Amino acid sequence: MRYRSITVIATMAWQAIARWHARGTADARLAAIGAMTFLVSDASLAWGKFRGDFAGSALLVLGTYWLAQWCIARSVTTGRTT
Repeated sequence: MRYRSITVIATMAWQAIARWHARGTADARLAAIGAMTFLVSDASLAWGKFRGDFAGSALLVLGTYWLAQWCIARSVTTGRTT
């Protein structure tokens, strides 16, 4: 079961990076950064769960999670004119 979630998250990051390389736009770059940062957040959570907490784990998990959310949300609005 745990391998499914890492597969989905790793595939999301891979696709976001591939999109950035294909398009080369600012919004694609933000989405790729967000996906990679989300991967770091989830890896930190997994490390804490299966290996034990480490100094600064809460800061790393929450910091990378919110940065990932911001980058992904910002990637949707970058370059748009309203």
